[in-house]
Amino acid sequence: MSVRALRYIESGKVAQPRRHSLDRLAEAVGLDLADAPWRTGGEGPARPAGGDTHDIRVLGPLTVSCEGQPVELPLKQRTLLGLLAIQPNRVVSQAEMTEVLWSGEAPPSSLGLLHTYMARLRRTLEGGPGGRGDHRRVTTVRGGYSLSAEPAGLDLLRFEEYTAKALGVRESEPALALELFGRAFQYWRGPVLEDVPALRQHPVVVAIGQHRFDMVIEFANLALCQKRHAVVVKQLMAAAYEEPLHEGVQGRLMLALAGSGQKAAALRLFSDLREQFHEELGVEPSEEIWAVRRSILAQPGEEGPARPARARGGPDRAAPVQTSPPVRSATSPAQIPPVVRPFVGRRAEMAALDRLLARQRRDQTAVAIATVYGPPEQGKTALAVHWAHETHDWFPDGQLYADLRGGDAAVGEPLEPLSVLGSFLRSLGVAKDRIPADLAESSALFRTLLAGRYVLVLLDDAGTSAQVRPLLPGTPGNLVLVTSQHPLPDLVVRNGATPLELDVLSVTEARELLDAFLGASRTAAEPEATAALAEVCGRRPLALRHTAAQLAARPNASIREWVRTTTVRQVQSRQRRSPSRSDGDAGANGPGGHPGRAAAGS
Repeated sequence: MSVRALRYIESGKVAQPRRHSLDRLAEAVGLDLADAPWRTGGEGPARPAGGDTHDIRVLGPLTVSCEGQPVELPLKQRTLLGLLAIQPNRVVSQAEMTEVLWSGEAPPSSLGLLHTYMARLRRTLEGGPGGRGDHRRVTTVRGGYSLSAEPAGLDLLRFEEYTAKALGVRESEPALALELFGRAFQYWRGPVLEDVPALRQHPVVVAIGQHRFDMVIEFANLALCQKRHAVVVKQLMAAAYEEPLHEGVQGRLMLALAGSGQKAAALRLFSDLREQFHEELGVEPSEEIWAVRRSILAQPGEEGPARPARARGGPDRAAPVQTSPPVRSATSPAQIPPVVRPFVGRRAEMAALDRLLARQRRDQTAVAIATVYGPPEQGKTALAVHWAHETHDWFPDGQLYADLRGGDAAVGEPLEPLSVLGSFLRSLGVAKDRIPADLAESSALFRTLLAGRYVLVLLDDAGTSAQVRPLLPGTPGNLVLVTSQHPLPDLVVRNGATPLELDVLSVTEARELLDAFLGASRTAAEPEATAALAEVCGRRPLALRHTAAQLAARPNASIREWVRTTTVRQVQSRQRRSPSRSDGDAGANGPGGHPGRAAAGS
């Protein structure tokens, strides 16, 4: 650049300096003009007459303008320009052009016609006002053509330039990255080359569209991470409108709406999306969408911050999580049997189950499974039933129960998993004639219905891991509680179950149970006999209940005399006859109609 030209520019004598002159001047003094208005298509120094004056836009309907005035092109030239513009600065072969123009039915004169169309397109693009241009926009290369373009003259390149910058600074300067993403998406007006039917399914058009969705997701991830939910809602809504089944976009839109104070709109979007999946695909949305719904339901409501979960069972037991339980559905199954009273002790075991629930709700990575195991009469069922009732609010989509009868042949044959699945599926609303007869299909349907939900499944008296495994849900949010006389190590190894061994009651807990049945004054009058009674019963909850119930019916009997003359004989008789299945009174009956099952807790 001459000194005179520089002085003219400095003094304002050149009203419209050439763009390349400004670029060279900026380079010489170390300025970065990448964001200058005349580079990004905004207002600024006007382009010089006879220069690169055409602006091509492909991110939406194809438009061409010269100095702000629209340029009309015939259909064939529009198609060729669109094909070149989506592949700027690259050679597009004549064969590809011919295929696009005539869809495999090119006339014999197709090559000559192609040259004619390209010559006319070149004259349009390379002739500014007055019919002059300072460089060739379309170059002929052996076997094809190439469109020479810079960001200032093509919206696709401007979009790519801004998104590349945003990705480059998203870690170090997230606020700047959000601004750059926002600028980039201003260039989108709809699907790529929306009004050029011949290119709608072109691989490059499809790839650009996919790149747009990738960048929308990157934009959304950054905005959500920075808690700037509102800035990305518009772009997510536009993308969701164009691809209504794109779960990545729809899920982030739900989060953005909820974070912007539109929680109801977010949940309504989930309902609409699920209905659309059912109608068009016949399937449920993916776990990603269900996880988003769960996170939105767990968010504090508009009335204020979430109330802390209520503590249960005493000072040594913390609540599982510190957010409010989700809203319970009016149609949720609630099959857990009634709690047998009194229930004493088992604080450590209840706390262990609480911790499992808290960890599962925090991590949301897999189904939580706990196995409570131990010999008969230890109170496994009572513990599981009591804990299930305590955590009722944390499973708003239902609580399912089944007595698998795997530990005692006296009750009958163990239940087959297919039979249990049939009962569960009917409870979840599946018509009897729609339940598959195949075990694998029923199990898959069960997992599908529980996907994305909060359901507790209590499987009582399991015999083997194989009896349990088809009854396991497949997604986080659900919790399975299994009781068994066996440790079920295969369930621990293969399915990550947490084992919880149940021992007899402690001396203190056994005394509390006898106090509850006989009254503290009666046991205090014969403390040594009461302690002996607990030991004669082995401190097993069911044996204690059975004996205490008989003593309670004889308020004038001496505990010491009962221990000496009656209790030992009755306890031994009970053990020979499997008394856990005998006809006790109604107050001792456990769940599922089997006397003594729930009573064996404490």
